[in-house]
Amino acid sequence: MGQSGTHSEEVTQVQEEIKRIANKMGKSQKQLSDCIYREENEIDDVDEMNKFYEKFKKHLQRNTTCIQRLKRYVEILERIESVRKANKAPNGYVAIGVISKNLAKRLSNL
Repeated sequence: MGQSGTHSEEVTQVQEEIKRIANKMGKSQKQLSDCIYREENEIDDVDEMNKFYEKFKKHLQRNTTCIQRLKRYVEILERIESVRKANKAPNGYVAIGVISKNLAKRLSNL
């Protein structure tokens, strides 16, 4: 198999990795593209985000996509996922005995 075959296989593997990350994050391709766009651009321009989404979809389909671009997407998505996991905290009140049960009950009704 020639050089292009190897490149094509690597591209396909990274494209599949991006799809696995999307699945793991529970996000659609559109949501992923929006995340990547926001990481790389300071201003959220809806038209530009939609243009980027169209390019992103093609990048995940074509075996001629630049491998560095796909790897950059993976880096961004992995960073987003690790930050999301780090910021995950359980929701809700956990009684540790600092406030009275009566006050805790009233606060829970808010």
